[in-house]
Amino acid sequence: MTNFYNLLKYNFLSLKTLNKNTLTVRFTMSEFENFACLNPTCPDFSRLNAGNIALYAQYGQKHVRLLVCKTCNKTFSELKGTPFWDSRFDWDTIEDIYRSLLDNRGIRATARLYGLSKNTVKRYLRLARKNPTIIEAWLSERGTLAGRVLTMQKLVKKEF
Repeated sequence: MTNFYNLLKYNFLSLKTLNKNTLTVRFTMSEFENFACLNPTCPDFSRLNAGNIALYAQYGQKHVRLLVCKTCNKTFSELKGTPFWDSRFDWDTIEDIYRSLLDNRGIRATARLYGLSKNTVKRYLRLARKNPTIIEAWLSERGTLAGRVLTMQKLVKKEF
């Protein structure tokens, strides 16, 4: 539980439990400075760090945040406009797919290994080809890129 006390030091407004089933978090404004309203009719449309974005709810197995614009009261997912929008897999499965591809396994081998369809693996490979920097940043945050055979740039150029 030493992590619990460390979390309190970093400007969190409320307690944060480490159990995913009872996750209760209140975020600070700095958590939302990278988000902007996605409603084109809103006066704060695409304005970063305007102070108009707040947490509305969390949903799904991945605890995705549903955000609300205080100006126009429209809600949107934090994943809207990203490669992970409308993904039904948990984060670990997505990471496993990319880890397997980065370890130089093919599409069929990756699909068999995790019990997925070939089309699913192809879809995530297409996402990586479309947005390599976003996927690479996400994988490096999770520590997946360390010690891999392929880099993300080589993976998106590789023919399967």
